Amino acid sequence: MKRFFLSLGALLIILVVNAQDIAKTINDYEETKSTTISKGRKLLLDQFVSDRIDKVEEVYIYLNDKIADADYAAFSAFEQINLSCWTRRYEYALREILYLDSINTARKEGKTAITTRIYPANDMLSTRIYEKTAPVLPSVLQNIETSNLSREEKDALQLIMKDIYLTGDDHARSLYQDSINALSTKFLSDYPASPYSNYIRNAVRFVYHRNDWGFGYDFGLGYTQVLGSMVDIYKNGFNANGGFDIFYKQTVAYIRFLISTSGTKHAVVANHDNVVPAETFMNFNHFEFSLGYALPDLKRLTVTPFAGIGAFGVAYGAEEDRNDNPIFKNAGKTVLCYQGGLNMDFDLFNRNVSGGKMPVRLRCTYIRPTNSAYSFIPSGIFNVSLGFAIQGWNTKREL
Repeated sequence: MKRFFLSLGALLIILVVNAQDIAKTINDYEETKSTTISKGRKLLLDQFVSDRIDKVEEVYIYLNDKIADADYAAFSAFEQINLSCWTRRYEYALREILYLDSINTARKEGKTAITTRIYPANDMLSTRIYEKTAPVLPSVLQNIETSNLSREEKDALQLIMKDIYLTGDDHARSLYQDSINALSTKFLSDYPASPYSNYIRNAVRFVYHRNDWGFGYDFGLGYTQVLGSMVDIYKNGFNANGGFDIFYKQTVAYIRFLISTSGTKHAVVANHDNVVPAETFMNFNHFEFSLGYALPDLKRLTVTPFAGIGAFGVAYGAEEDRNDNPIFKNAGKTVLCYQGGLNMDFDLFNRNVSGGKMPVRLRCTYIRPTNSAYSFIPSGIFNVSLGFAIQGWNTKREL
């Protein structure tokens, strides 16, 4: 037992001594490289705020060439590119772009053993760089233009600087993304073998295309006009309609239902020789299946003529009247019909959005029941409605 307590005491003494040694090691430890980078960044920030670009260049080159290595980075990618332009030492920016591209390529290829740099802690350097660069961006771009870089290097660096300050992080909503995409496409066309092409393709150019298939639905309210000899028999009315759109490229399938109010002006001999009295409330009911072809977009207007077949029926009287009166119940009949018309979608809200739209829809439809069933409706019915639609497509980025 005595030996046990002696052994336990010795173990506790060893643990206490080791803990004291570790604490002393931590307290005495000096992060040489990290500390130098941190102090150097603070000095550079002070000189940058004071507009002493010569001193900024001196610190910038020292940290890049003498301190930074494969494990430790002195600057973030944003800082590296911008400070390179401020000091006109463009080789650092071009080198950073190639490094970023190599990391991105390695990740896409599924390489797990990627050595990434340890970046410095966040401070105010990036913020100050942005605040001082944004107002003088044209001058920065002009300095690149008058440099000794090749035409390819100038175009690449100018494009990347424009992308940083004009589009920011929200490429989908930037007002300048279309112009950046156009410049990117031109660069890729002019320099297909450029070492900067991959970076511009993956990080600067954001062009999306709709998939072939899309889906939508809509709802509208409108007016129904009877035509020809029907004017003497039936009243005009109001309609409500809604349905689904299925898109494949420029072709659209419409699956819809419409109900329109109307009424008889005088007694009508309807189905099974049932006589419907004058001034009887009634509905025109229409189920539609049509195919349309969307004409090329006219800026914010898409015009789609369509035609198809459907089912048409007349319901005389209100629902309770049809339940109580066999004449009303048997007078209506659902038959085959033909329809055609024009869809006009006004894209007032979501311009340049490839993934979906919410257009205002003006729809004109002419319905013609088969004459053999509804000989008393010889001229057809015309409907016009105004409503809104929601349309969506999956999108794919073009790389």
